[in-house]
Amino acid sequence: MTALTQFLIRPARLDDAEAIYTVYRKAFATLAGKIDPPSSAGQATLDAIRDSLGKVDVAVCDDAGKIVGCVFFRQEGDACYLYRLSVDPDCYNRGIAKRLIAHVERAAKGQGVGKVALNVRLSLDKNRKLFASRGFREVSLHAHKGYDHPTYARMEKPVAL
Repeated sequence: MTALTQFLIRPARLDDAEAIYTVYRKAFATLAGKIDPPSSAGQATLDAIRDSLGKVDVAVCDDAGKIVGCVFFRQEGDACYLYRLSVDPDCYNRGIAKRLIAHVERAAKGQGVGKVALNVRLSLDKNRKLFASRGFREVSLHAHKGYDHPTYARMEKPVAL
């Protein structure tokens, strides 16, 4: 892999689907057995990824032709909703997630949306700290269906228009 400065954040193309699927599966596989309820990411298919590429925005982190990260996002009301942020585990701690988050923030501004929102599992302290370090604040707690206690937090960050 090349130096961080060589990473290119760009919109995903349909021919990126297999690489996105691979990164997505590798990243979410690291959560197996660590979160309850289990992530639905394990049920994602390559066809579902391809279908998403035609319906929502997806950005990738390209390292000299190899996809090493991705993020999905879409406008939901007054927010740009960020989800499926994934980084190849072999590339952790290289600033990829931060660059992908910044890309979504710029996209929100470009769409005239005043905030970026996301959901994060309460049990994933590292993820919660990452988003907090990028200016996101927890605004509410929620429970997955079938749970009587909070399992995830809604986090939001205003973006200047």
